[in-house]
Amino acid sequence: MIMGGRIWRALLLIPLVVLTSHPIAQGQIVNIYNKEDWDSINRINKEKIDKHLLRLMREHNIDMWIIMSRECNEDPLMVNISGRWGHRCAYIFYDNGGIRVEFTRIGTHPWYTDYAGLLTKQITYQREGLKPHLRKFMEERNPSRIGVNISRTIPMADGLTVAMRDYLVDAIGEKYASRFVSAESLAVAFRRLRVPEEHENLKMATEKGSRILYATFHDGFIQPGKTTAEDLYWHILELTRKEGLDYSFEPLVMIRRPGLPTSSRVAAIEPLKPGDIICVDYGIVYRTLTTDMKRTAYILKKGEKQPPKELKKALEDAFKARDAFCQLLRPSMTGIELDDEAHRWLKEDNIDGSFYSHSTGNFVHGIGTWTGQNFPDRYGDRVFLPTVEGEHFALEYHILAKIPDFPEPVSLPMEDTGYITREGLHLFPQGKMTEIWFIKSEP
Repeated sequence: MIMGGRIWRALLLIPLVVLTSHPIAQGQIVNIYNKEDWDSINRINKEKIDKHLLRLMREHNIDMWIIMSRECNEDPLMVNISGRWGHRCAYIFYDNGGIRVEFTRIGTHPWYTDYAGLLTKQITYQREGLKPHLRKFMEERNPSRIGVNISRTIPMADGLTVAMRDYLVDAIGEKYASRFVSAESLAVAFRRLRVPEEHENLKMATEKGSRILYATFHDGFIQPGKTTAEDLYWHILELTRKEGLDYSFEPLVMIRRPGLPTSSRVAAIEPLKPGDIICVDYGIVYRTLTTDMKRTAYILKKGEKQPPKELKKALEDAFKARDAFCQLLRPSMTGIELDDEAHRWLKEDNIDGSFYSHSTGNFVHGIGTWTGQNFPDRYGDRVFLPTVEGEHFALEYHILAKIPDFPEPVSLPMEDTGYITREGLHLFPQGKMTEIWFIKSEP
């Protein structure tokens, strides 16, 4: 997905089409359509809770973590703890000194979470409500540091609403409320921790997403002179639906054409024509994991058998940059450090472009490291977070290319999703762009 400060210079050079709609609510309650997916998600969540959460709570000095959630306003971390429906619920993790964290749910609709098999204990309230159970729970355990999901800059760690915080304070009293601390660092560590099964699921997600984008440009749907960017937008969503998948964000269909009006509505209904460069930015959701990828295609002009050599050369430079960036993306580098190193490499290699990559995971823009500069209201503290091994990550950047008939350099956006290893960013062979696609304009 397009982001970053340096990209704006490039986007202003060539008119583009960006078609948008309202994306599916994601990162909270995720719709699951088959038992295999459900079982995979719950195995992953159970492994993280049983084997890793207690260690993380101790590392971040939190002995009780309360996640409050209610219907239609679920905490973003519900997806990571197999939290499901309930009118007003408390999900509580407690370090009782043992070898496994104690996980209790107090709420309504117990069967959803019971089925996942993650809980130590479940308490269902009736007319008496949630409050007396919360107070009793606190008094029996007397925690010293209570983590709650409040964060100034990281939205996935900011799930506790003002009203629910007031409700929680009223329920447990000032004695315990005075022990509240932000669980931001714990939420970040827990959510971006990945286990091997998640890497396998991400591999399948990138392959599925790549197949959808490949079909977009190769199934004969695009008819130069007839098909519009808007048609292509809806075709991508239809292909996604046929695969039984949801999208992590709506398709951004970007058309590079000299003189194309910048008005997105005018450009959206303009038929595609020979010589157009089509760039699509899109991602899907598979087993709660998201992809973020871009693909580029070219409509051949009459008499052309291949795209212009300048465009092919630009793609070669882009793939060279990708290999270099993958080597950069090792654990322990902050977003600002990565941003500086990537742009230094581009300058030294005399490639005109920009780098603006980011964490992914359970939302297209993830809870972990973002590369970029210190723009507090945009990136928050994520530019200061060091990358961690196993973190799911979208390698996003663009190359500027001088193409015949274009009065200004053309921005060619690139993006693939993988995960960070000690050797660098691992991209799946079947889930990354390896060549520019081209569409024939004549039989």
